[in-house]
Amino acid sequence: MSEYRIPETPGRTPSLFHPAGAFAKAGQLFDKEMSNPRQQALLHLGSNMGNRLENLKDACRRLEQKAGRILQHSKVYETQPWGNPDQPDFLNMAIRMETKSNPENLLKTIQQIEKEMGRVRDQKWEPRLIDIDLVLFADLVIQTAELTVPHPEMHLRNFVLVPLLDVAADWVHPILKETIEDLYWENEDPLEVVMLEENA
Repeated sequence: MSEYRIPETPGRTPSLFHPAGAFAKAGQLFDKEMSNPRQQALLHLGSNMGNRLENLKDACRRLEQKAGRILQHSKVYETQPWGNPDQPDFLNMAIRMETKSNPENLLKTIQQIEKEMGRVRDQKWEPRLIDIDLVLFADLVIQTAELTVPHPEMHLRNFVLVPLLDVAADWVHPILKETIEDLYWENEDPLEVVMLEENA
């Protein structure tokens, strides 16, 4: 399989996202692909097992093959583990992607990729070979047994917000009605997030 290279992050560009009314209400998802063939989503990736950087590259390659087109990458950051400090530090990154899938199908694709890469789910806050979270999808608010969008704790975590600043600082949280940049400056998470020197 060809190597997936994480390119240098381009400078900030004006956000392509503008809230324009939700496509789904809480507890309600589409059964078919969305009528608008392209929607943008923000995903957060993390790894603290094995070759962490290669795991992120592999996940990006698989996402682009199966889920949609990656529009922008964040830089890669090393972060302290959340919830359970007795484990190795994570490498984290965020991607902004364009997809034809609805949120439910995108989640299924993400979970399939995690399984293919060897992710085993035993307990919360465990070490992870790969972890891919669907953080935001257009301006939807979704609450089901399988999926919550926006991610319910995204605004509380530096390791999520810092990579998101690289790709979507102006994206507006559809519930809190604040930009990701505003959420970053307001949150009180003390955990350090350090940019990896080599983002090759």
